[in-house]
Amino acid sequence: MSGEEKKENQPIPTYAPTEEEMAQTETGVPATPTEYPLFKKLDALTAEAKRVADALGKIVEYLAPAKGSVEKTVPKETPKPAEKPTPAPVAQPVQEQKASKLEEVKMAFPEDLEALLYFEEKDGYIILKPRQFLGSENFAKIASAVRGLGGEYISAGKDSHFRVKA
Repeated sequence: MSGEEKKENQPIPTYAPTEEEMAQTETGVPATPTEYPLFKKLDALTAEAKRVADALGKIVEYLAPAKGSVEKTVPKETPKPAEKPTPAPVAQPVQEQKASKLEEVKMAFPEDLEALLYFEEKDGYIILKPRQFLGSENFAKIASAVRGLGGEYISAGKDSHFRVKA
């Protein structure tokens, strides 16, 4: 095994050369710090970094003409999108408003209760009349839902009904 191979397999000192390394120099003492293996590695890394920096400089020079054309085509500030005006509320035809209020009242009831009622619009009110005898439990559920809609129960014998303002 030659002295050169032996040197490469040794760990690189981080603070000072070993006695063996000192003996490998001509005088026993390194004449310059560049004779230390650590400094040799640093010199190699520095040379590589310089080559990379030179290559990057050439890339910048190559792209410099394109920079001007890109700056001309890309605006410096991104334009803000124009605010869309809020559309004015469109008045629904009276017939649609009435139908929607009737649907709103119907939606307040579960299907089973809705099936027990007849819905009609009359004199500015939505009238809810029972199709059959409701019983106390169903009557209470319907009365509660009608009150929740701002309505009331009108007791009028055979003409008794619930009503909600249309």
